[in-house]
Amino acid sequence: MVSASRAVFQLLLVALVCHFCWTVHKDVQWQLMEQEWVDMKKISRCKLEYVQNRCSEGLRPALVQKCEEWWHCAQLDSHPSVHQMASLYATTLAQTLNSFVQALAFRTILLLLVLIYVSRHVL
Repeated sequence: MVSASRAVFQLLLVALVCHFCWTVHKDVQWQLMEQEWVDMKKISRCKLEYVQNRCSEGLRPALVQKCEEWWHCAQLDSHPSVHQMASLYATTLAQTLNSFVQALAFRTILLLLVLIYVSRHVL
């Protein structure tokens, strides 16, 4: 009976960790979609400014710098890099863990530690 209760406890613990990881992943995916949308709007605005100001027809002295800015902005990639994704995952995970720990009272944390200790040594 002891091994069955231990297996159930471990299964619940694994399920909790998997759900936590899935939630963080979904949150990061949502933030990536939002950032990609913002980047796409910015790139579209730059392309529109470039065309409306006829930068491709020949550079006028007053618009040389602005045309170059619009051209470089229009060439940007809206897809996040691996570094940006890793940074977003780390930030989201840290914020989630911080908010979880801050929401717990000292007594709750102590109780959780006692339960973990008991489950490891008694069960």
